Amino acid sequence: MLPSKTPLDPLIDLLKAKEKTYSIYSITEAMRQNSYALVLLLFSLPFAFPLTIPGLSTPFGILLFFLGIRFTLGKPFWLPAFIRNKTISKSHLNFFIKKLDKFLKKTRKILKPRLLALFKTPLITGTLICIQSFFQSMPIPLPFTNVVAAAPLVLLGLGLLSSDGLFILLGYLASLLSIAFFILLFWFGIEGLERISPF
Repeated sequence: MLPSKTPLDPLIDLLKAKEKTYSIYSITEAMRQNSYALVLLLFSLPFAFPLTIPGLSTPFGILLFFLGIRFTLGKPFWLPAFIRNKTISKSHLNFFIKKLDKFLKKTRKILKPRLLALFKTPLITGTLICIQSFFQSMPIPLPFTNVVAAAPLVLLGLGLLSSDGLFILLGYLASLLSIAFFILLFWFGIEGLERISPF
């Protein structure tokens, strides 16, 4: 029996090439069939955990911002040249793929097509992707801010990948909480937010 295919198979095949770095263009081309959902997950999931790779949240956030604009407009997946030509090391790409593969295996049992009406509103989903990716791109010297920004993106990505409206809805709710958090952060500043925080 042949092994079942997964959405990450093209990326795994890409890693077999004897390259030291991979352009964003080559990565997104490999994910063409599920480009929006997989790019969203690949470049947000690593930041949805407390331990992340420094220096990548800003370029990845900018990439996802452009993705959100195209999604909002209902346009095919596309990135400007200055993003397409950026490169990622093989070790980093391998790390991201392993993290995403492990995560998808844990969540596939609870993901299923439902509440499909939510997929008819790309304006809301795309706008929230833009907002959350903007938050992710900001280098804020405060623990867990990347997690607050990235978690809604992960939920939206899972919903899009599996046509699961429940996860899209969870992404909406998480985005509202995230937006409220960053509004408080901008309003009170880091020191002010630490003073009013119960933790």
